[in-house]
Amino acid sequence: ADSPIFDLNGCRLSAPDCYRKATTLDESNGEAFKRLADALMVLPGKEEEALEMFRKAGELMPEDVCCATHVALGLPKEDGATRSAPPLTKRVTTTTALQDISWTKEALERDVDGAAAAFERDGVLVLPRFLEEDEVDVLASAVEG
Repeated sequence: ADSPIFDLNGCRLSAPDCYRKATTLDESNGEAFKRLADALMVLPGKEEEALEMFRKAGELMPEDVCCATHVALGLPKEDGATRSAPPLTKRVTTTTALQDISWTKEALERDVDGAAAAFERDGVLVLPRFLEEDEVDVLASAVEG
């Protein structure tokens, strides 16, 4: 998949070009490195570079769960094998209430940007009732072993 091209005052730039420019203008902008990593991750052959950008973003934004997850888990294994998540290196505390991270399907459809912002802020979203009861039972039995 090719990256879309944007026309900026007659200069044709792809999304990675725009984010790369942002990282050169402000090398302390972790969000620019993270967005560059997101843009690169979907381009064939750019996965290693994307992971490096997530690593840089994570250094600049050590509380960012998304960057930490990408760096900790790395690239997908070619054989499809699964990996265990690494242990947290520090205790994270929050004052976020459950209702602040819970999203119904209807609320998510109404405010997907708000849900994305909540995920970025808290690193988690609770999506009650997205599964039927029998599907939850199957998942629970698989988790419990």
